[in-house]
Amino acid sequence: MNFKYLLILLICIVSRVLTSIYYIEDIDSLRFALSNENFDVINNQPHFPGYPLFCFLSKIFFSISNSSAISFSIIGGFAVFLIYYYTHKILSLFGIEKIHWAVFFIIFSHPFLWVMSNRYMPDVLGLAILISGVYFLIISIRNYNLNYAIILFFIIGLESGVRLSYVPFFIPATYILFKYKRNLIKLLLSFIFSISIWLFPFVIDTGWDNIFDIGFRNTSGHFFEWGGTIASSTDSYIIRFLGLIRAITAEVFSSWWPGRSLFTLSMSLFSISATVYFFFSEKLNILRDNSKLIMLLCVLVYGIWIFYFQNIVYKPRHILPFLPFWFLIITYFYTNIKIKYRSFAVVFISIFLMFQSFICYRLVNSHLSPTSISQTKDWIKSNSGDDLVVCADGLFSFYYKKHSELNNLIFISSENKVDLVNEFNNGKKICSYMNLDNIIGEKPNNIVQFYHNPSSNRLWSHLILRVYEK
Repeated sequence: MNFKYLLILLICIVSRVLTSIYYIEDIDSLRFALSNENFDVINNQPHFPGYPLFCFLSKIFFSISNSSAISFSIIGGFAVFLIYYYTHKILSLFGIEKIHWAVFFIIFSHPFLWVMSNRYMPDVLGLAILISGVYFLIISIRNYNLNYAIILFFIIGLESGVRLSYVPFFIPATYILFKYKRNLIKLLLSFIFSISIWLFPFVIDTGWDNIFDIGFRNTSGHFFEWGGTIASSTDSYIIRFLGLIRAITAEVFSSWWPGRSLFTLSMSLFSISATVYFFFSEKLNILRDNSKLIMLLCVLVYGIWIFYFQNIVYKPRHILPFLPFWFLIITYFYTNIKIKYRSFAVVFISIFLMFQSFICYRLVNSHLSPTSISQTKDWIKSNSGDDLVVCADGLFSFYYKKHSELNNLIFISSENKVDLVNEFNNGKKICSYMNLDNIIGEKPNNIVQFYHNPSSNRLWSHLILRVYEK
């Protein structure tokens, strides 16, 4: 690796470490933070499928830094570097080479990618592995070289241990199995060997029976109970479609959507121009080039997968695999315009990066402030005492109880109505994010509101704490 790449790697890691978040922003982040201290899928540290390869890496950095914030940011920075590196290599395959700085800054300053690279989640590392797989997919189609195909299936196996829900992206890549059918055994062995790297330690640590039991319960729960899929959600097809469009528009394109700053209208103009230009210019070339066609099919298949089987309405992080293709589109637009109108192209990319960087700064800065649920935890902590009882159910109860500073408090579920009334009548203050008027029989004495920027985390961006006191 030459000095240029080392410098870029350092910039990516340092920038993410400097914007680390030192609070637990949601339930999933909590589960991954807990896995640093004790990897235990049975107790949702993290939740199934365990993400064992990612957790192994984060645990290494955690043992060095003793900080979940820093360990996840280091992985995020490294992942951003890999995304840049393989995006540039893909562009080189398509004849676009001498634009290192433009590609780097387009990726480096992308708002949603930056926020996700600081989050206590495996998504950005999974994206880095995915884009490296896309590179080897393209090159194994274009150049009949078995080694590239073997590396591709090895990468898919690694992806399964980092972000399993990204693997459906590679379903069209099974085309390679027919292209290299004489070496089918070698490809499958590469995939099996890659999976065994993380699966065997996972089985040893957790136990095969436990993995099977947890896997069955969580898979069934994800698809039919709580996963936000088409079968487990009350959201209509229209709502899900609008959720997908909103995620692509607001998060991928960094463009305007109702509720966002009017400043993002500028990015709407850029994204529409670049996307329309790309598809009108490349629509026939995509059909003629097998590698481009397979890549497009991968995106379409993944889009169908998340539309039906992921919580696309409330968790836009599922659209991260669309990001690299947006980078390719905006770079394609810039380089093609540059051939005929060099001055215009330079002005375009300069203004584009200026607007994107400003949006990124605003979003990352708001991400440094605690989310609403973290604010409620801080409020409960600062107001805790012998006379405070917290009423919390489900995920909220899990979140609060996993914070050691709240261990001294009494927690009562809303289902235990008798206990709540007794504690209230005994002079205790009842604090809850739920409306307990019908249970307590009185209105709350105090209502405290908490907000965070929904563009940095869409989940529970507004919460209310009600305090009941006799």
